[in-house]
Amino acid sequence: MAKFNHLGEAQSIRGLAQYTEEVRDRFINLAISYNINIITGSMPYVKEDGGLYNVGFLVRRDGTYEMYEKVHVTPDEIKSWGLSGGKMVRTFETDCAKIGILICYDVEFPELSRIMADQGMQILFVPFLTDTQNGYSRVRVCAQARAIENECFVAIAGSVGNLPRVHNMDIQYAQSGYLLLVTSLSPQMVNVQKLLRIRK
Repeated sequence: MAKFNHLGEAQSIRGLAQYTEEVRDRFINLAISYNINIITGSMPYVKEDGGLYNVGFLVRRDGTYEMYEKVHVTPDEIKSWGLSGGKMVRTFETDCAKIGILICYDVEFPELSRIMADQGMQILFVPFLTDTQNGYSRVRVCAQARAIENECFVAIAGSVGNLPRVHNMDIQYAQSGYLLLVTSLSPQMVNVQKLLRIRK
């Protein structure tokens, strides 16, 4: 977004949205090249109605992709960027499991993951961007609650680092690498198929 710093925040984020499809296509190439499924972080996207939305993509190893939307935008996202909340809450089929994806603040609303659990979700993924430890803690604790409430696995992944020359994005705070489970496992690389067999 530094390229658009001469613009106001709302215009800058719309400028960044020009690159969303290019970024998605790069993830498609990575998924095919490495034979993996990828859940992208979220990014701005201008829909046909002209509204600006916070979306991400599930990119499968076969090159197919589907979009997911942030439903609950924060007051700051509305005020600073003019984002609109999405309306799509659904699960996605993968060759590993049926998954759900909630962007950041959405994990703080239990009804969204409950809808997905009713659709058979086995793993919930939560990409997030928080700029304070308090914000991160809220996402992590709510993700833990969603794991317990829905008896599913939850994986969170946040942005970290600094973008000092980018307005409203100058710092992020996260601790990632957690796979939140109803049972306790020591931190390690986890085989999802094995976990799903254990759960049955």
